[in-house]
Amino acid sequence: MGGTKGTDMDKCNANGCCNHLAERLGDGGKGFQAFHTVKRDSNEARFLGVAYKTSAKDKGLLLNWCPFCGGKPGYFERDKDMTLNV
Repeated sequence: MGGTKGTDMDKCNANGCCNHLAERLGDGGKGFQAFHTVKRDSNEARFLGVAYKTSAKDKGLLLNWCPFCGGKPGYFERDKDMTLNV
């Protein structure tokens, strides 16, 4: 599944994030957090993007640019005419 630890990618894209960012993903506290959505009809998890949280109570800021590889993680890399189908 994209955006999770253990992926083997050199650059962020619509399906996941690069190795450098994946190594820094947290588990719910502060720092980088992966966000996924789930399709109701198929229960398929879809990578939405990566957010940076300054504290555990912070809602986070969704990144539109990766500070490590320069790619666009998740939603921001999808084509303009594609829909999220969430």
